[in-house]
Amino acid sequence: MCLGNKGGLRKCILKPFGKDINEWRRRKNVELRTLYNKPFITNIIKSKIIQWAGHVARADPTSNIKRVLNLQYDKPRPVGRPRNTWEKGVKNILDDIGMYQDWQNIAQDRQEWKRLVGEVKDPGGL
Repeated sequence: MCLGNKGGLRKCILKPFGKDINEWRRRKNVELRTLYNKPFITNIIKSKIIQWAGHVARADPTSNIKRVLNLQYDKPRPVGRPRNTWEKGVKNILDDIGMYQDWQNIAQDRQEWKRLVGEVKDPGGL
């Protein structure tokens, strides 16, 4: 049985086979993955980000999403830690699976990009 909590996370509980039948416990993520045979939710979210990045990379150069992606600022950045950009997040996700090449050129090939999205979604394979 799964219950939602205030933080938006799932709390899945079960009755363990033991001495006390009325005792409930939380299941670990590894247990849930083996029980339901589904990829982790974080990997699904990352795959959706990569999927959208492919749409942006294949967009027409005059479209607004492509113009925003290639936007350059003339003003100096504020003092402090540099802000993470959406594109840096995409590169970090792709670095996790070992793809260090230019992602915008690879995204032009839909079949290869679809394979990468699947690899991000389920890196180990179910």
